[in-house]
Amino acid sequence: MGNNFVTGRNIEASGTSLMGNVIATRELLESVFGYPNFEEDGYDKVTTEWVIRFDDGLIATIYDWKRYEQGAPGVNEVYAWHVGGSVADAARRVRGLVFAAMVDHDDTVASVSELPACDFCEATDGVEQEAVKTHDGNKVWAFVCGECLADHASPRVMMHGLGLGRVSA
Repeated sequence: MGNNFVTGRNIEASGTSLMGNVIATRELLESVFGYPNFEEDGYDKVTTEWVIRFDDGLIATIYDWKRYEQGAPGVNEVYAWHVGGSVADAARRVRGLVFAAMVDHDDTVASVSELPACDFCEATDGVEQEAVKTHDGNKVWAFVCGECLADHASPRVMMHGLGLGRVSA
């Protein structure tokens, strides 16, 4: 398994589907993957997308989803980007490259402090990015503090529509 990759419009990505999320700014994604391979102004389901082929042939996509009125995420907007692929490893590799960029580049690390606090109670201490299950059984990535993760049935968590629980990434 390698983390060397190429991006491009001509990489075949049919048959991929949502495998997870990565919370990042567009600026951070561009620092890792270059400019998006697809950008669309208007009201399509996807306005911004990267298509990635790793050196072992694994395909991953990074894209926004159904931001009709908002348009494409702004350069410095923190957004939960969808990561597509044919296997869960696609999302793990994308998140790994993005997190490595956060650590490796001082200018990027400075922006980490701007990432959201706990998505449920707004705590800023002990917050980690966790895989959580939504009420309909889907898996997404969210920033969660230890207290909210432990108290997964609390009203403040449930009002956000998530039945919170750690799942394998």
